[in-house]
Amino acid sequence: MLSTRPDTRLVIRPKVGHSDREMQKPADTVAWTVPPAKHALARGDYSFLQREIDELLKVFRINLDPKSASYRELGLAMLLSGVCPT
Repeated sequence: MLSTRPDTRLVIRPKVGHSDREMQKPADTVAWTVPPAKHALARGDYSFLQREIDELLKVFRINLDPKSASYRELGLAMLLSGVCPT
């Protein structure tokens, strides 16, 4: 069903691959998440990813003290992999 609202655009999906919007959405996300992550990495501030770290540990059922050196290493490794993917 087509919308009759003037502010709605009809998105034509290509037969193969992603639409323009599907390609733009991840680029927009990267544009606003990478700069703060770079600043956090420069400061060694892994608290930027605290929720993601805790969720990852929960998924894999790993009990790691947030004050431990291993938690810090994990946080910095996750931050580095997000900022400088190889």
